[in-house]
Amino acid sequence: MSLDDLQQTWQSQPSSRLRIEPELLLRELRHNQRSFKRTIFWRDFREVFVAAAVAVLFIWDGLSGHGWPWVLLGGTCIWVGGFILVDRFRRRGRSARFGDSLLGCVEASLEDVEHQIWLLKNVLWWYILPPAVGMLIVFVHSTMNMEEASSLRWAVFAATVTFCGLVCAGVYWVNQYAVRASLEPRRQELLAVRESLMKGDE
Repeated sequence: MSLDDLQQTWQSQPSSRLRIEPELLLRELRHNQRSFKRTIFWRDFREVFVAAAVAVLFIWDGLSGHGWPWVLLGGTCIWVGGFILVDRFRRRGRSARFGDSLLGCVEASLEDVEHQIWLLKNVLWWYILPPAVGMLIVFVHSTMNMEEASSLRWAVFAATVTFCGLVCAGVYWVNQYAVRASLEPRRQELLAVRESLMKGDE
C-alpha cells in the first residue's frame, strides 16, 4: 500500500481520528524516507565524482599549456562538488532531532523534500552559473587566440556560446520540471499527512 493509498484511507474515515494502524503508516513513511535519501545520496555521489574528475582534467589541461582559463574552469567544477559536500555535511543528523514518532518522521521527510526543492529552484546560482561563467571565459580566451579570420572566429564563438547556453537552459528546465512533477507533489502529500496527524491529536 502506497503513502497515497494510506492517506486516502485515512481521509475517507468519518472521524478526524486515525483509523488505520499507526505502525503501518510509520513503516511506509520510513520506507519512503529511506528511498528518497538513497536516491539523493547516489545523485550527489555521481555529481561530486564527475565534478572532481572534470576539475582534474581541466586543471591539468590548463597547467599543461592551455592557460589560466582552464584552471579557472576546473575551479568552478570544484565549487560545484564542494557545495554539494558542504550541504550534505551541514545536514547530517538533522532527521534525528524530530524524534522517532509518526509526526517526527513526517516532519523530517518534509524538511528533506523542502530542502531539495530549495536546491533545485536555486540550481542556476550554485550549479549552472559558475561553470557557465568559466566556460565563457575559456571561449573568449580561445577565440582571441585563434588564427582564423576575425569574422570566422567570432562566428564560432557565437555558435559555441549559443550551444552551451541551450545546454544550460535545458539543465535548468529539467531541474524545475523535477520540482513540479516529483518534489512538489511529495511535499503536498506530506503536508496533508501532517495536517491529518495534527487534527487527530486535537
